[in-house]
Amino acid sequence: MEAGKNGLDVLICDEAHRIREVSANQYTPARLRTGRPQVDELIDAARVPVFLLDEHQIVRPGEIGSVEQIPQVRRGQGAPGGSSAVGRSVPGGRQPDLRGMGAATARSA
Repeated sequence: MEAGKNGLDVLICDEAHRIREVSANQYTPARLRTGRPQVDELIDAARVPVFLLDEHQIVRPGEIGSVEQIPQVRRGQGAPGGSSAVGRSVPGGRQPDLRGMGAATARSA
């Protein structure tokens, strides 16, 4: 992925349970293949990355997005443990409260 660090103010990643181990695939030019985790690239691309995922979806081989993995990557970047907000969707269609610093992760109930 070619994006500068914090190049976006907000990045909303729907279907984040589909995040792959790395962004590169067979069509990625060799010069862009870094081996860097895709979730790490997404977190670095925006000041406020938001990940919306459904833990009840069937994850295909190569997909690794999970509520546990995203905060682990964030903490690995030196953010304090409490900097990630994890929200749950609630009955009635209300959106979870995702205020906070760092990566925000919403999961459906």
